[in-house]
Amino acid sequence: FPSVESESGNFQSYKAQINSLDIKYVKTGQGPSLIFVHGWANNWEGWIPIVKYLKGDYTLYLVDLPGFGDSGNLPEYSVEIASQYLGNFIKTVVGKPVSVVGLSMGSLVVAQTGLDFPNLTDCIILTGPVIKTGNLSLAASTLKYSLWFLKNFSYGETALKKIIETRITAYALSKYMNMYKFNRFLVDTYGMIGKKKMRKEAFTQMGISVASYDLNKVLENYKIKTLLIYGREDKISSPDFARSNVLPKNHLLSCVDIPEAGHVVPMEKPQEVALAIKEFLTSIK
Repeated sequence: FPSVESESGNFQSYKAQINSLDIKYVKTGQGPSLIFVHGWANNWEGWIPIVKYLKGDYTLYLVDLPGFGDSGNLPEYSVEIASQYLGNFIKTVVGKPVSVVGLSMGSLVVAQTGLDFPNLTDCIILTGPVIKTGNLSLAASTLKYSLWFLKNFSYGETALKKIIETRITAYALSKYMNMYKFNRFLVDTYGMIGKKKMRKEAFTQMGISVASYDLNKVLENYKIKTLLIYGREDKISSPDFARSNVLPKNHLLSCVDIPEAGHVVPMEKPQEVALAIKEFLTSIK
């Protein structure tokens, strides 16, 4: 069993060695296990707002992916590589959780983990999953080549990370892209530490991988019951598009959208997202 590294409030912090790499995770709560995987420029702390609404019914594992938070470094990063570490972490440390939950980039890693480890869990929950419409496909292509250029340009990754980890950039992204209603407290408290701790190579390479990943196609033939949870005002990926273009192709998929919330819906509306998770898990028992 991994040794205790530190304590923060009601959380206990651990490290598990997976494929010779240290994976940091936080464990809290009681009951059946749920795994949570953070978004692109964050770490496990982005899930803190939802913890109090679930820890009475579930044991929560909040995981730092390789290259993020306090987990170890890899020579290269992608959704598919992260999936292997996440799947093996769950098999080694947890066993079989009732579900695995991802946010944004983390939702793609979780979806891929369901493909790579089909018997790992009975259901998957994707919050803010990036399903590409026509306009988003164009934006993803632009992002992909921009990040590729910075990755191969001298000091490009270093400069990008310095920009991303500033408060002014975090506030701008939250106000105009990630949130329905800008909340400085949420950004400062749950969004800044992860930005500072992520490795620049992980940020750029995972961004390239996310921009290339076709979640639409993956979900068409998905074999695991899956809930998609969106903020109704998500500016990155549309719940209406998911309902009309993806859900009809697979009866194992369902969708919930939360009013007055944007892309980071678990941070903006944690109680509502927790309720949606509980209702979904109850419905498939």
